[in-house]
Amino acid sequence: MPQKTILISPLNWGLGHATRDIPIIELLINQGYKIIIASSGQTEKILRQEFPEIDFINLSGVQINYSAKILPFFKIILQIPQFFYGIYKENLQLKKIIQKHNIDLIISDNRYGLHSSKVPSIFITHQISVKAPRKFHFTEYFLYKLHKFFIQKFDKCFIPDSPTEQNLSGDLSHKYPKPENAVYIGIL
Repeated sequence: MPQKTILISPLNWGLGHATRDIPIIELLINQGYKIIIASSGQTEKILRQEFPEIDFINLSGVQINYSAKILPFFKIILQIPQFFYGIYKENLQLKKIIQKHNIDLIISDNRYGLHSSKVPSIFITHQISVKAPRKFHFTEYFLYKLHKFFIQKFDKCFIPDSPTEQNLSGDLSHKYPKPENAVYIGIL
């Protein structure tokens, strides 16, 4: 039986996504899968150090900028069109990657554009709802619905947390009902 190829792509906004994917990558390597990592920046750098034998694809993805001059919430709102365009571009890049590398499974750590109708895809997130500043608390349900819309484009959503009251992510993954495709996988 030919070796299955799994594309793993952590978001490159800090090192948290990369470091929580390390045990997943190790598990999959130990089970005999071929792993390809798609990322950029510091995320790619730390994963290259951890897994020098793995193939890498540079995939920069969606970028959000913060500002000291403008309230962060407003700065993010102003970037929403750029954010959606970035998701679209990511998805176009994914189609080429799937074809070129014969991908059998996609594991996307918080990268909304990395889903496919041709290849099973898993979305990893601890955040199924978004926390807004206190003055804009009323937007949280809308943001949850929007986030849920994107999550449901994936075959599965893995939430690296506990489903119980003893959890790490609090309201981020427990305030609203989890999407139908989501399961808690425990703390990584």
